[in-house]
Amino acid sequence: MRMTQAVSVAGRCRIPDSGRAVCRCRQTWALQRAFRGSRNCAGHGLVREEKKRDETQTFDNKSSSSDMSATAHVYGLLDRVGDALAEERERLELKAIEMTRRNNEQTVAGRHRMMRRADREVTEPQQIDAIIATCKIVSLAYTDAEGITIVPLNFGYVFDAESSHLTLYFHGSATGRKMDAVKAAGNALPVAFEMATDCEVVEGHTLCNWGEAFKSIVGNGTASIIDNLDEARQGLALLMKQQAGMEHVEFTDQQVHAVTVWKVEADYLTAKVREKPQPHMH
Repeated sequence: MRMTQAVSVAGRCRIPDSGRAVCRCRQTWALQRAFRGSRNCAGHGLVREEKKRDETQTFDNKSSSSDMSATAHVYGLLDRVGDALAEERERLELKAIEMTRRNNEQTVAGRHRMMRRADREVTEPQQIDAIIATCKIVSLAYTDAEGITIVPLNFGYVFDAESSHLTLYFHGSATGRKMDAVKAAGNALPVAFEMATDCEVVEGHTLCNWGEAFKSIVGNGTASIIDNLDEARQGLALLMKQQAGMEHVEFTDQQVHAVTVWKVEADYLTAKVREKPQPHMH
């Protein structure tokens, strides 16, 4: 055995007398390696743990951001709802004030009263024109030497949507109460007129709830006899259009002279509509 037989020689290290030192070195190296491995494993574990904490923190941040966004959205909706409710409240308050003002209004000479039922008032010129277009009869009231009277008449008309000005055309005999009244007033007879269409009784749940659906025009103006041949011809053509649906009817001079054509220039008018209630669906 070489190790056991080794002797000391100057300038040279002896070989250990046994392999235990080598084993110890090998054991030390193995332990160091194991330690480094365990330390690396621990390090990797710490990294994984740190990464996990970062991911958790990121998720928490995203969740928090999402919650804040949802909360802001809800608050925004609540603000809009609040604004809408405030506007509706203001509208209802103004409506109540206007209704009170209309109900308390008194008649004053030289001034027209407001329509009491503002919810039924029609002010759009196209709607007013459409109501007149479906009417066939206008009732005309005036005062003469005999007193107050009213007469239903067929008519034609021209309605200027821009100015809301209405001209009604009539024809008839050259004699009679109407023509006498117009002549007695110096060819400028104050009149009132009314026309209605789409009238239908509305059944109520009780006797006091019955009513009527309608569309109507009420106004006043001045009646005069037309002495211009062309205007009289136009008035007769408008009568045929309104009453018979005939467009561009031509009248000879003789036909025009055979009747008296007269007109009412409206000074003021109002339109009112009460729609028929829709049936309830069960």
